[in-house]
Amino acid sequence: MLTLAFALFARAQSAGEVKLEYTQFDLQLREIETPETVNSTGTTFGSDVGLNNVIQDFRTNETLGRLQGFCFVTAGLTVTGQIQFECLGTIIFSADNSSFSITGPFNPMIPTDQAVIGGTGRFSGATGVARLSTLVNSPTDVPPSIFAFNVRLFALARPIQLPALR
Repeated sequence: MLTLAFALFARAQSAGEVKLEYTQFDLQLREIETPETVNSTGTTFGSDVGLNNVIQDFRTNETLGRLQGFCFVTAGLTVTGQIQFECLGTIIFSADNSSFSITGPFNPMIPTDQAVIGGTGRFSGATGVARLSTLVNSPTDVPPSIFAFNVRLFALARPIQLPALR
């Protein structure tokens, strides 16, 4: 499931010395896309795709949560012969509702790196990289399209917790 590799220590100088402690997470995840979890408006430039896909542990097949987000077509089939996307999504873990967000280009034909741009819960303040690869590319999602994420991220060792406003 999650491999906690080690903790890093960073120092920032300001009026006083501040120590920030980070935890490294190495995750191997599988995304399952089916007709019930995807809504696409087409394959031409500007078309969009809504996502609510299942996320599993890559090694154990345990369902961990969902990837919710969207992609826009940036190069349609008629222009390049292959479709390319710009995507933004959040992976939400069911067990504790922790999440992290990823964004970046996606070409189903080649592995692409996406930026980890923030998180909540155990992934508070997350930064890192998610390598996204296509394992099964099914244009109709029958059988399901399957994608793999190899993720390395760094998060604050102590989650940011704020009270709700009332």
